[in-house]
Amino acid sequence: VEAFLERCPDLKSHIEVLMALIGLETRHRRDNGETVTDDEYWRRFPPFAALQVRDDFEKALREGKLPVIEDFLQNPLVPRPLAIQHLVALDLDERLRRREHVRLEEYLTRFPDFFRESDAIADLLLLEYEGRARVESDIPFAEYEKRFPDAYPRLARHLHIPRIDGFTILSQLGRGGMGRVYKAREHRLGGRLVAIKVILASALQQSDALRRFQREAEATAQIEHPNIARVYQVGQYQTEQGDCLPYLVIEYVSGGTLAAAMDAKPQNQRDAAETVECLALAVHAAHQRGIIHRDLKPQNVLLGPEPKITDFGLAKLVDRDSSMTQGQILGTPGYMAPEQVTIKGTDHAISPATDVWALGAILYEALTGRPPFQASEPGGIAGARGGINEEPNTEGTTSVFYRILHDDPDRPRRLEKAIDPHLEAICLKCLEKSPKERFA
Repeated sequence: VEAFLERCPDLKSHIEVLMALIGLETRHRRDNGETVTDDEYWRRFPPFAALQVRDDFEKALREGKLPVIEDFLQNPLVPRPLAIQHLVALDLDERLRRREHVRLEEYLTRFPDFFRESDAIADLLLLEYEGRARVESDIPFAEYEKRFPDAYPRLARHLHIPRIDGFTILSQLGRGGMGRVYKAREHRLGGRLVAIKVILASALQQSDALRRFQREAEATAQIEHPNIARVYQVGQYQTEQGDCLPYLVIEYVSGGTLAAAMDAKPQNQRDAAETVECLALAVHAAHQRGIIHRDLKPQNVLLGPEPKITDFGLAKLVDRDSSMTQGQILGTPGYMAPEQVTIKGTDHAISPATDVWALGAILYEALTGRPPFQASEPGGIAGARGGINEEPNTEGTTSVFYRILHDDPDRPRRLEKAIDPHLEAICLKCLEKSPKERFA
C-alpha cells in the first residue's frame, strides 16, 4: 500500500481509497498463507484504526446498544483525536435521535484535550443543533452564542442565518428545499415578533422560485381574514457571498403547525371539526377574492388562539396567471386533489373545489391520524414537513398519485369506530373524485 501511495501521493487523503487498498493487500496476503493482524495495520495507518473503531461503534448501535466511547479507546494504537471525533459524532447523533437531553458540554468534560480546536467544536455544535431540530422547533440561536461564543460565528455560517436590516433573527421555525422560515424581532413597532421567510440561493436556479414568493405576497395582501396569516413586508437582503435574496415578513403565530400538534394521532372530534370550520371560512374568503390556495395541508396551518393558513406560494390567481403552471403538477402528494395529479389541462381544472378536497384530507387526517392516501411503504409520503415549500420527494409519489386517481379512501369509521357518522359523511363528500360532487 505504501509503495502505491508513494507513486500517487494525491490519494493519501482519500480514506475510501486507503480502505480499499488495505482490503486488497490483506486478501492477497491471506491468500498466500500470511498471518495478518489488525494491530499491524493500525500501526502503519492510524486513520485505518480510527475507522475500524468507528465501524465497531456503529455496529453496536445497529444492534440496539448504546456503547461507551471510552471502551473503544483502550488500545494505545488507536489515534485518540481522530477516533474521538468519529465516536462523539456517532454518540451525540444517536442520543439525540433517542430524544435524550444531551449537550456538547458533556463531551467537552469527558475529552478536554480533543476540544482545544474551535473547528472541532463548531462541527459538533452543528451536529447537535441539527439533531435537536429534528425533534424540537424554535431553538434560540442566542443559546448557542452564549454557550460557545468563539464557535458560534462558524455555526451561523453553516446554518445560513440571514442578516436583515431592521430585524434580529432569533431562531429557525422551519426549513425545506427552497428556503427557511425564521422567528425574528422587529426593531421598530415595539419590537413585535414576526416570521421571516427567505429563499436559498440554490433555489433561485429554479425558474419559478422567485415567482412563488411574489405570488404569495400578492395573494395574501388581497385577503383580510383572521384565519389567514398576514404578510407585512417584502424585501431583499445581501448574503456574505454577495447574493441578493428575497424575503417575506409574515405574521408570527406561536403555536407551531397543525401537523406537529396532530403528530399522526387521531384528534378530539369536536376540536378537529372546529379547526376545519375555521379553515373553510378562511378558504372561502380567499375564493371570493379569486384566489385558490392549492397547497392546503396540516404543515401550512399555524396554531395560535385561532388557526391561520399560511404559504400561498402555489396560489392560483384566477383569470390572471392561467398559463403560468401549464403542464406542471404542483402541491403536496397526499393532500392533492385528483385534478392536480393529472398533468393534462391541470391549470384549467383547478377550482375552489380543489381546496375543498384538501380540507377534506385535513379533516380525514385529524380524525384518523393518517392522510386519506399514502404510499404503500412507510415514509413514502412525499412533501415538506417544514414551513416552506419543498420540491417533492419522488419515493412513493407515483403510488400516492395512482391511489388518489383510482382508489377510494378507507372510510374513517373503519379506522376509528368512534367517529361521528356526520363527520365521516362531510369528510368523504369533500374527497369525491369529481369536483362537481364536492361541496360548492
